[in-house]
Amino acid sequence: MSRPGRRRHSPHRNATRPSAGVARRDRPTARSQRPEDQPLIAGLREALRTPDGIGMLAAVGMLMEAVATAPGEVGIAPQGPSAPTLAELVDTFIGTDIAETTAALHVIAAFTDDEVLTARIHRELPRRRQPVSALLRALAEAAVTEAWLLTDDHGDVDDILLALTGMGGIGSFVFQIHRNVGWVTDAFFTDMSCAQVRAGFAAQGGDEVRSQQLSPGDARARLEGTMGAGGAAGAPPETDTWPACRPLARWLCRGLPTDGQGYRLAPITADERVAVRDEVLADPAYRGAGLDGAPGPARLAERAIAFAGSAGMNEPWRWSPRRIHELLESAPQWSDVPPDELIALPDVLRVVVTVAARRRGVPMRALTTTLRALDDLAPGFCLDVSEAARPRGRHWLDAVPLDHEQTQRRIGVLAALVGGAEQLAELDSARIAPLPDRALDVPGLPAQVRERAAQADALAADAIDHLAHPGVRTEYRAAVRTLLHRLAVRAPQTIRRGNPAMTAAALCWAVGRANDLVGERPNAAELMSAYAVGSDAPATASLPPTFLIKALVDHFGVSGAVQTRAGQLLQAAGYEPGWPWRDVYAIGDPALLTANKRLRIALERDRFGPRAARSGGDGPD
Repeated sequence: MSRPGRRRHSPHRNATRPSAGVARRDRPTARSQRPEDQPLIAGLREALRTPDGIGMLAAVGMLMEAVATAPGEVGIAPQGPSAPTLAELVDTFIGTDIAETTAALHVIAAFTDDEVLTARIHRELPRRRQPVSALLRALAEAAVTEAWLLTDDHGDVDDILLALTGMGGIGSFVFQIHRNVGWVTDAFFTDMSCAQVRAGFAAQGGDEVRSQQLSPGDARARLEGTMGAGGAAGAPPETDTWPACRPLARWLCRGLPTDGQGYRLAPITADERVAVRDEVLADPAYRGAGLDGAPGPARLAERAIAFAGSAGMNEPWRWSPRRIHELLESAPQWSDVPPDELIALPDVLRVVVTVAARRRGVPMRALTTTLRALDDLAPGFCLDVSEAARPRGRHWLDAVPLDHEQTQRRIGVLAALVGGAEQLAELDSARIAPLPDRALDVPGLPAQVRERAAQADALAADAIDHLAHPGVRTEYRAAVRTLLHRLAVRAPQTIRRGNPAMTAAALCWAVGRANDLVGERPNAAELMSAYAVGSDAPATASLPPTFLIKALVDHFGVSGAVQTRAGQLLQAAGYEPGWPWRDVYAIGDPALLTANKRLRIALERDRFGPRAARSGGDGPD
């Protein structure tokens, strides 16, 4: 569901000036040394220009998160041998008496749970003379008046709404929690009341949206259990408002009762898994599907239940189209299950989903949608499983003939890699040139966007120089710059609000994965594998060396799911990335593919015969 009522910021005049009575220096300070000209202060100044000081809450929250997870990102020089802590940052603000730091100190005093730090700030603030918005002055009076839970028939996402009072123009705080992963994945505040937000969600989701009031204690338990900590392993990627809102959320939760019940975040036990399996096997639907009497379906039922009961909220009885997709996507990698047994998984899953829906009282419309998704995904899953059992080798196309459906599927994958059948047909293996190396140029955009884009570009180039093979560095950098330029032009707010290190890491992963430069070699090695040694093709078609995603994440020092953030950035740039074939990642733009990757695609297309160059195939299932 989209975000109803996101507050739109409009600028107003704000002056940066020292307090009254502070003597000015007789000689001007060099621009590079003046506090007003530092990137950190410039960001706070921009936040102050939002109505009622609301933007300052997010800006300081983002700053506190940056200090907690990656102190070197805050934009000030450390005073000692290590990067600054929050206490050292407060020291800097106390020693810099200007409007921006005064506002920031008000917010930090409210958000932090460090009583000593709060006391230091409260001793300093009476000395300040800059005007502060009513919202920042009255933060201590803010409170949560009620809490609501919104979800739909499938239950993949919970939205928890907190109604607020005493926060000026902020009426509600909205949290999005993905039950499949067990994390808050987004949060934002809005000037709409809780009732208005609920009405907006209901208008979007219709009859499928359900809402119920939560006790304040339950809201606190659910949020604190899923908000995570800065830098936590497996944390979701950043959005423009999360985790910047996390300090604000923690502060609000501290004022709620502690007697609530949160989500179950521990995996189901072996006994619970067996009990669920036995209930499915005893159901008439299982016998009616002709699955009883054989051990294979029973083992598959238990594997499906274990999958649902060991991730996110660990709910073995909850199924949705998204969970079906996740399971069928991962199941072909179950190396301990023979293909002739695994191919029955869709039939087993149909029974599991039906029994679970009846047990949970899921509406028929939701069950129908889930089973329809299973029907749509089952043919592709069965094709993947059957092909996993095919003999593999450098000349697999010649060794084992493919039927029409399999051939068209592969041609469709190749077309997805370059953006369509027309682009696939235009590839000429004799006229493929390397990507040109150009500097990043984003004129006409706001200064902060240009600055952050330049930071991301420099970080990406450094990572590529350290991690990528010398033979692909120039084109790798060129493709990342092309993608960064497109993102900055189409979605400048994503660049401005994002962490440059996370932006660079995500773009390096996306371009690297699309060009087979990042990660292990695909397990499904048939596609374009004939060119791994280059004996039957130009040497330039040989697969280049890769580096692991762990090396990429370690180099940037970022936390969270880089792959997920990459998908968000690609969508913001106007792409629809995906996995059209097992471990093959597609962005769909030849301008982001190295000459090596485009050559391998062209040669693979030609191996299917002359008609393949003019056909985009039926596309991947």
